[in-house]
Amino acid sequence: MFARHKNLTCRGCGRANGLGSSTSYTSNRQNWCVHPALQSTAHRPWPLPGGNWTMSQTWHDLLFAHWPMKAETLRPFVPAELPLDTWEGQCWVGVVPFHMSDIHRRGLPPLPGLSRFPELNVRTYVTVGVKPGVYFFSLDAANLPAIWAARRFYHLPYFHASMSTHAHGDWIHYESVRRNQRTEFRGRYRPRGPVVLRNPHSLEGVAHRAILPVHGSGRPCLPRRNSSSAMAVAGR
Repeated sequence: MFARHKNLTCRGCGRANGLGSSTSYTSNRQNWCVHPALQSTAHRPWPLPGGNWTMSQTWHDLLFAHWPMKAETLRPFVPAELPLDTWEGQCWVGVVPFHMSDIHRRGLPPLPGLSRFPELNVRTYVTVGVKPGVYFFSLDAANLPAIWAARRFYHLPYFHASMSTHAHGDWIHYESVRRNQRTEFRGRYRPRGPVVLRNPHSLEGVAHRAILPVHGSGRPCLPRRNSSSAMAVAGR
């Protein structure tokens, strides 16, 4: 899958849905400034969360590349309290490169040097209670302050990497080399079809998760993201 979208981060534990553009939302208890993208909620399996949005960011040139893996092979690498989620009888490991822009906290403008950088994550899919979620094995980024904040406040396994991404025609060329480690990703990808709405019973539906389990506090909890549900067909 190949896509571009804008994410909204909210306080609490929850779920995001789809792709699109969003900067704020309507609380169940009180009306806030609402972005038009958040007026589309038919794709959500439960209502928008209550509270106030805290962070906005735009994701560009996003690729979901997935490989099937047997549950017994993957099980030792995921905490036992998180049931593995499957599609067509197999677990899936994803490599997801993209770059972000317009990152800012509510009430603050995007800060030069902190609001735009590439990121790459390696993930699989689990369940948290009755809700589907993402389990990150690693996240590489090219911004040290962002890495520090993600490790300090969200307990996510971020690593510092030298990264580059650029477009050449329809192709996105992407490179990531982790600092002080022999861990790297190099690839190119492009869209190969029109934008379509995701099928919740397909691999795209499995990949479209938002609960992010964190174990530093002993319970899965991370800020929620929200966006609409359009995405493009996979590149290569």
